[in-house]
Amino acid sequence: MAKFFTFADRFVPVQFFDGEDAIKITMKISDETDRRILDADAAFVAADKNTDMAKRREAYRAALEGLLGKEKTDAILSRTDEQDSFAIYSVYKYLLNAYGAAKAKNLSGSGR
Repeated sequence: MAKFFTFADRFVPVQFFDGEDAIKITMKISDETDRRILDADAAFVAADKNTDMAKRREAYRAALEGLLGKEKTDAILSRTDEQDSFAIYSVYKYLLNAYGAAKAKNLSGSGR
Protein backbone atom coordinates (compact mmCIF):
# COMPACT_ATOMS: atom_id res chain seq x y z
CA MET A 1 0.00 0.00 0.00
CA ALA A 2 1.34 3.41 -0.95
CA LYS A 3 1.92 6.10 1.63
CA PHE A 4 0.69 9.60 0.98
CA PHE A 5 1.78 12.82 2.59
CA THR A 6 -0.67 14.56 4.89
CA PHE A 7 -0.04 17.45 7.23
CA ALA A 8 -0.06 16.68 10.93
CA ASP A 9 -2.84 18.00 13.15
CA ARG A 10 -1.80 21.41 14.49
CA PHE A 11 -4.20 21.79 17.38
CA VAL A 12 -3.29 20.82 20.93
CA PRO A 13 -6.16 20.57 23.39
CA VAL A 14 -5.02 21.27 26.94
CA GLN A 15 -7.31 20.74 29.92
CA PHE A 16 -6.86 22.07 33.41
CA PHE A 17 -8.79 20.29 36.13
CA ASP A 18 -11.42 17.60 35.85
CA GLY A 19 -15.17 17.63 35.58
CA GLU A 20 -17.70 19.97 34.08
CA ASP A 21 -15.89 23.04 35.42
CA ALA A 22 -12.65 22.12 33.66
CA ILE A 23 -10.78 24.90 31.88
CA LYS A 24 -9.95 23.97 28.31
CA ILE A 25 -7.67 25.77 25.91
CA THR A 26 -6.43 24.93 22.46
CA MET A 27 -2.90 25.75 21.40
CA LYS A 28 -2.01 25.83 17.72
CA ILE A 29 1.34 24.36 16.76
CA SER A 30 2.89 27.24 14.87
CA ASP A 31 5.85 29.57 14.70
CA GLU A 32 3.72 32.18 16.49
CA THR A 33 3.05 29.86 19.44
CA ASP A 34 6.71 28.85 19.51
CA ARG A 35 7.66 32.55 19.62
CA ARG A 36 5.25 33.21 22.49
CA ILE A 37 6.70 30.23 24.36
CA LEU A 38 10.25 31.49 23.80
CA ASP A 39 9.22 34.97 24.98
CA ALA A 40 7.60 33.48 28.10
CA ASP A 41 10.67 31.35 28.74
CA ALA A 42 12.94 34.39 28.53
CA ALA A 43 10.63 36.24 30.92
CA PHE A 44 10.72 33.35 33.41
CA VAL A 45 14.53 33.21 33.24
CA ALA A 46 14.76 36.97 33.82
CA ALA A 47 12.28 36.74 36.71
CA ASP A 48 14.38 34.01 38.36
CA LYS A 49 17.14 36.56 38.88
CA ASN A 50 14.87 38.71 41.02
CA THR A 51 15.41 38.23 44.76
CA ASP A 52 12.21 40.12 45.66
CA MET A 53 9.67 37.30 45.73
CA ALA A 54 6.68 39.57 45.12
CA LYS A 55 8.30 41.06 42.03
CA ARG A 56 9.35 37.60 40.86
CA ARG A 57 5.78 36.32 41.25
CA GLU A 58 4.44 39.33 39.31
CA ALA A 59 6.94 38.72 36.52
CA TYR A 60 6.05 35.01 36.40
CA ARG A 61 2.38 35.89 36.14
CA ALA A 62 3.05 38.42 33.36
CA ALA A 63 5.01 35.77 31.46
CA LEU A 64 2.15 33.30 31.77
CA GLU A 65 -0.40 35.93 30.74
CA GLY A 66 1.69 36.61 27.64
CA LEU A 67 1.18 33.00 26.67
CA LEU A 68 -2.39 32.34 27.82
CA GLY A 69 -3.97 35.75 28.13
CA LYS A 70 -5.20 37.38 31.32
CA GLU A 71 -8.64 35.76 31.39
CA LYS A 72 -7.40 32.16 31.16
CA THR A 73 -4.52 32.84 33.54
CA ASP A 74 -6.93 34.32 36.10
CA ALA A 75 -9.36 31.40 35.73
CA ILE A 76 -6.65 28.78 36.20
CA LEU A 77 -4.81 30.48 39.05
CA SER A 78 -8.04 31.24 40.91
CA ARG A 79 -8.19 27.52 41.71
CA THR A 80 -4.88 27.32 43.54
CA ASP A 81 -4.58 27.53 47.30
CA GLU A 82 -1.68 29.93 46.97
CA GLN A 83 -0.95 32.08 43.93
CA ASP A 84 2.80 31.97 44.31
CA SER A 85 5.68 31.49 41.88
CA PHE A 86 5.48 27.71 42.23
CA ALA A 87 1.81 27.58 41.22
CA ILE A 88 2.36 29.90 38.27
CA TYR A 89 5.39 27.99 37.03
CA SER A 90 3.50 24.70 37.43
CA VAL A 91 0.88 25.93 34.96
CA TYR A 92 3.59 27.02 32.53
CA LYS A 93 5.40 23.68 32.80
CA TYR A 94 2.14 21.79 32.20
CA LEU A 95 1.55 23.82 29.03
CA LEU A 96 5.08 23.18 27.80
CA ASN A 97 4.78 19.45 28.42
CA ALA A 98 1.42 19.20 26.62
CA TYR A 99 2.59 21.29 23.66
CA GLY A 100 5.92 19.48 23.31
CA ALA A 101 4.32 16.04 23.58
CA ALA A 102 1.77 16.92 20.90
CA LYS A 103 4.48 18.22 18.55
CA ALA A 104 6.53 15.06 19.02
CA LYS A 105 3.53 12.78 18.58
CA ASN A 106 2.21 14.59 15.52
CA LEU A 107 5.59 14.56 13.81
CA SER A 108 6.28 10.89 14.50
CA GLY A 109 2.80 9.49 13.93
CA SER A 110 2.25 6.39 11.86
CA GLY A 111 2.84 6.89 8.17
CA ARG A 112 5.23 9.81 8.63
